Amino acid sequence: MKCQYIEKVKSLMGPGFVPVERPVRDDWERLESEIGFMIPAWHSEFVDAIGSGTFGDGISFLNPAVKSLHLGLSRKSLLDFASYAAPIFERLERKPFPCKQGLVVIALTEWRIHLFVEMLECVHEKPAVIYVDSESDYELELPMTTAEFIWRAYQGTLTDFSVTMNMKDAIWGTPEARFYSPTAWNKQT
Repeated sequence: MKCQYIEKVKSLMGPGFVPVERPVRDDWERLESEIGFMIPAWHSEFVDAIGSGTFGDGISFLNPAVKSLHLGLSRKSLLDFASYAAPIFERLERKPFPCKQGLVVIALTEWRIHLFVEMLECVHEKPAVIYVDSESDYELELPMTTAEFIWRAYQGTLTDFSVTMNMKDAIWGTPEARFYSPTAWNKQT
């Protein structure tokens, strides 16, 4: 199910881009077994393509191949996030994993904006990234893949104006912000 936006995002990473800490199918299968839910292929393929690292000034996608407490993707990290974010979810309509049809956090930022996918009964549901700004309790379901979200955020063409302004400026708002910086989190202490 290769997404055209994965190739578009990779084209912005420049020649010679080599992803680090790329998950393999076993990493995803282990995670899915732990949480009892299949991560949508449109998301896992994106993380497979980019590995671990940071977009711009601070959006990082969680990754099952990363052992870091902060950016690893496992049942424990999802439960830890749900505990940390409990006050946020008290104010929102949707609830986090492990609730039935709960939200699974897939990306963290330095500015309390998080991206999620929803646990769904059917893995063939239409793609949707759920954007949550925990400072303003703003929640929006964007009908697109994670790769399309990054592409559109960078291009400034997301469907909701406030998200476009917020994400474009927040992610790539400083002159020194690189499009993407691969980071080997497993090697950091």
